[in-house]
Amino acid sequence: MIWIEFRCSRRSRDDAVRCWSHVNAGPMEIACDDTASVLQMLKLLARAARESGWRRFRIEGWVCPACKDHPVIDNAPGRGDR
Repeated sequence: MIWIEFRCSRRSRDDAVRCWSHVNAGPMEIACDDTASVLQMLKLLARAARESGWRRFRIEGWVCPACKDHPVIDNAPGRGDR
């Protein structure tokens, strides 16, 4: 079994923003340990993420609904400049 969880790439450090990843509220599921199962689960999780307000940015990756309207506040590796 493989645990798959979408984590917010922006994870705001602003206390006024309640990032979904800080409270482990992002899309998550278990897939079987074969490639087809993992790919199918990724597609299902992407659909669930979009339906619940997540957005996928080209440079950053998946960003939760709470953080998507807030700018990136640092230039940590893996984060795009805004």
